[in-house]
Amino acid sequence: MIILGGLHIKMALLKAIGDLLDGSGWTSALEQAGIAKAGTADSFLKAVHVKKTARIHQVTACALYRLRQDSFRNWQTSQQETAHASTFEQWCKQQAERSPQFYFWQLVLKVELDVLAWDRSVHEGNFPLYVERL
Repeated sequence: MIILGGLHIKMALLKAIGDLLDGSGWTSALEQAGIAKAGTADSFLKAVHVKKTARIHQVTACALYRLRQDSFRNWQTSQQETAHASTFEQWCKQQAERSPQFYFWQLVLKVELDVLAWDRSVHEGNFPLYVERL
């Protein structure tokens, strides 16, 4: 049995996220936000530079998390008092069922958090987390 090293697994995971994000407008969003030029943003899809790619996925995960939280708060303030009983998890599930776009970005966030948690497990030497996230 052949087992890939940590760097090769990380590269494969980052490339998998790149495949998921390819064609989603993610690279255009990075360009418009002034985070990366067109060629650099495209290189993140292929994980050409592992450290920079991992960093941009950290930034993306933070942005998606923040946008989701802000949307939930805005929804709560716009609803009647009875709607406040809905939890964040219930709201996310409802939004994912209603909107394919929300479902997609919810999926992207989950995958990115799983990859980042796996990377953390490698650095910490946390084998149970490593196996769980892999």
